[in-house]
Amino acid sequence: MVPMSDDNEIENQQDSSNLRAELRTVSPDVAFTAHQNAANVLRQSKEQYINEGAKGLILVNGGGAVALLAFLQAIWTKEDAKVLAVWVLGGTAFLTFGVVFAAGIFMARHRAYVKGAGDDTHAWYRLAHWYVPGASLLCFVVGVGLTILGGLLNLTPPKSGTDFSLKFEKVLADPLKPPKEIP
Repeated sequence: MVPMSDDNEIENQQDSSNLRAELRTVSPDVAFTAHQNAANVLRQSKEQYINEGAKGLILVNGGGAVALLAFLQAIWTKEDAKVLAVWVLGGTAFLTFGVVFAAGIFMARHRAYVKGAGDDTHAWYRLAHWYVPGASLLCFVVGVGLTILGGLLNLTPPKSGTDFSLKFEKVLADPLKPPKEIP
């Protein structure tokens, strides 16, 4: 690193004192405008964040619903999967509600911030603006959870008499005690 000369130090001090003098001469109107511009940029980035989040919730819930409907089509005619189909339909219903809630985010934001800020309903929309995305995410979790739970409940135990079924029965008899030999 090259040491600074005395001339460079004097120039830097003069530049900083000139800058301080310029800042003192800024009118309050200019400072207020700069503050407003910074607040607008912050608000716009927050709005973009919320918009992208809502689009993501629509895609996740909608994609999950379409995937479950495709899976439902594959198992619909199978006799063994009739009970599982009910669970898949329940999961699809919750994912569809998640899409509806996620689409409602835009309406709640519009009603809360753009239209009629003095209305009595304004407070309800501002509250909905925060809770509707949570409801959409909750619908996703419940929809996927229902489908997984239905799949787990419809698993058939192994056929009796096989090596695996004997080990499975030992584990079910005493789940805390592992089987003695595991090949």
